Amino acid sequence: MKLCLSCTKIFLIHLCLGFLICKGANDLNSSIFESFDEDKDILIEPLTMKALIAKVLLNNRNIKSADLEKVIQAEKLKTAQSPFDFNLFSSYNREEKHTPQNSADYVSSGGGTGSPTNPLQPTLSSPNIFEQRNHSLSLGISKKMNDGMIVELSTNMNILDNTLNRSKPPAVFQPEWESYSGVSVTVPLLKDGGRDSNLAGIRIAQANVRMADIAWKDGIASLVAESMKLYYDVIYTIENLKVKQDSVQLARRLLSDTIARKARGRAAESDIMVADAALYQRIDESLTAEALYVDRQNSLKLLYVNEPKPNETAFRIVPVDSMIDTVPETNRTQMLFTAFEKRYELQQIKETIKTKVYELDYAYNQTKPKLDLVAGTGLNGLAGNGGQSYRSAFKHQGYEWFAGLEFSMSLDTDNRTASHRAARRALEQMYYRKSDLRAQISVELDTIISRLKSSEKRLTATRKSSEASLKSSEAALIKLREGVGTSFEVLQLQKEYSLARIREIAALTDLNKDLVDSYLVTGQLLEKMNISPVSEFE
Repeated sequence: MKLCLSCTKIFLIHLCLGFLICKGANDLNSSIFESFDEDKDILIEPLTMKALIAKVLLNNRNIKSADLEKVIQAEKLKTAQSPFDFNLFSSYNREEKHTPQNSADYVSSGGGTGSPTNPLQPTLSSPNIFEQRNHSLSLGISKKMNDGMIVELSTNMNILDNTLNRSKPPAVFQPEWESYSGVSVTVPLLKDGGRDSNLAGIRIAQANVRMADIAWKDGIASLVAESMKLYYDVIYTIENLKVKQDSVQLARRLLSDTIARKARGRAAESDIMVADAALYQRIDESLTAEALYVDRQNSLKLLYVNEPKPNETAFRIVPVDSMIDTVPETNRTQMLFTAFEKRYELQQIKETIKTKVYELDYAYNQTKPKLDLVAGTGLNGLAGNGGQSYRSAFKHQGYEWFAGLEFSMSLDTDNRTASHRAARRALEQMYYRKSDLRAQISVELDTIISRLKSSEKRLTATRKSSEASLKSSEAALIKLREGVGTSFEVLQLQKEYSLARIREIAALTDLNKDLVDSYLVTGQLLEKMNISPVSEFE
């Protein structure tokens, strides 16, 4: 059965329709819940184990929260991948400058020594003001590769209008359109270089996605186990209530028989008093059993019932499924192997170890000096408009290239390697936790195997005890009717039979709960229940 959390509502409708016509459900309602008949507002809800699990997975808030955590980690993975996306950049600047020039600047911009006979270069009485009105535009795209190399393709356009190019000569164009188009590459050779270093963030984010999924499934398995054990508890309380109600009926019949025997002179008044007292004691025990049932089924409802509405009708859960009384063969070696492979906690530890390895790789890379190879080439153009400037550039009017190395390094070796040492210790710590968890799983498996065997033996013993007690009580009742027994003896044997029957039901309940725990310990619970959880957000 695949339980899709987004489609379970339709599934529940069909299940509930089927459960309402389950054979024996009406008989169960009428025979066990006679005490509820006085309150007609309380409804009886037959419920199978699969229907319960479907409701729990649909409505439980903790599971929905864990499911959302998967979505959160998936979004964080996209964030970790973003540094490797294509990056578009652009800028525009407009500037206007009025700069007083010193002698060297004045001469370099076309000025000279002034004299009265040379009006083109007049004598200056104050610093010359060099005016500029420029526009700068840039556009480019860059891409970081998995090994850390950064490739950038860009173009720049400068529109220059200044004091010097307003005069012809020396200016050829006014304004001057200056263009550049080129490509540059930065290759980290040591620090920040290599795939292990650059992909560490993505790999850690991917591991976090997997761990969120494992935690979600672990939560589902734990919730399913809790639901199943509470379901068995409700069955126990119902059977316990039934035994107590049967005991009340036996006490009533005994009281009637005692009154009839007294009328025939075969019983004393004290026998009637003993039978009457026993009847009221068993009525009290029946009411206590009913309260226990209500408490257990309320605990079960808390797993899937959302906030109740003011006009909502109260209901009582009646399990439709019964408990099994056989235990599958237990092979410790095979069960331990399965647990090591499928236990969600161990899967979590394995993924955590992977993240620590990625962190160690990155931390080791960061201990290296920074040494980058930088290189680039480009074409330059100059003209009286933008189009002509680019055409001139691509006709190789001008060009440039560069190549070199950039180096930097922290001189404090201890601080530079501290992160690497911490990452290595963190990895060692995870290996210790893995060993501890494997040992814990082994102990848990031994415990559950022992409990299964013990519960199976208890069930066999309590069944024999129950059968013997029933025969003893029936024999005592026959002897009482023949006048050779006492009411006290019959009441005692009936009580022993009720207790033996309750011990048998308790042993059967423990056996089924231990079986659930065995599936949980080996990490097979969802598989055994044929549950393949599907995220509501996938």
